[in-house]
Amino acid sequence: MKKITSWVVFVLVISLIFLQGCAADKSFVKKDLTTLAPLKVVYHETPSIRRSALGGTMFSVATSGPGAVVIGDAVGESGGKEGQEKRYDFGYIVMKTFIERASKEISNWPLMNVIDKPVSDDYADQSPLLEFKVNRLMYGYRGPSVASGFQSETVVIMKDSNSDILWQKSFKYSPDEFNRKKTLVELEADNYKLLKEEIEFAAEKTASDFIEFFKGGEKQ
Repeated sequence: MKKITSWVVFVLVISLIFLQGCAADKSFVKKDLTTLAPLKVVYHETPSIRRSALGGTMFSVATSGPGAVVIGDAVGESGGKEGQEKRYDFGYIVMKTFIERASKEISNWPLMNVIDKPVSDDYADQSPLLEFKVNRLMYGYRGPSVASGFQSETVVIMKDSNSDILWQKSFKYSPDEFNRKKTLVELEADNYKLLKEEIEFAAEKTASDFIEFFKGGEKQ
């Protein structure tokens, strides 16, 4: 009974972690997007990746300074070549993927002024703004009857020059939906090779969801 109770508590804790910070979606209302030019695009500091293991142990791994996820550091290679070869900052990848596709896939998409470094939570600007914020990143074991793998929860918000919200969308990536369930051993093998692939795959799916949701407003 004690063991079962422990699992129930653990699953509830994980659920609460992912529910925190969730934002209500707000559909985009069709307007002339060119009036938002130049649209400043930023991303907030990306949180550490949370690792959950059998027995409920959770701790943060794979961070290298505010907002910069470098998988190499997770295995004691801080400053090493492997960790510096590629930038695995999830928030940055989502933003980069979105802006590369937006002008091609969304009609009348405005010119952008992209800020390449993460901004603080209290960041504000008097120009039209597109913000990307990652609320949660985690991977590993989530319970006896729940699939394991990489998970993320990201929010994107578009504001006008008065800081009024024009559009808002959240997206939770789960490996269950894409048949990409992985164990801790698989994700961490070969210097986190599969975890790196999951980060990039999840970022692509997140950006795609935002673009499709935004394009939906064009039909209104």
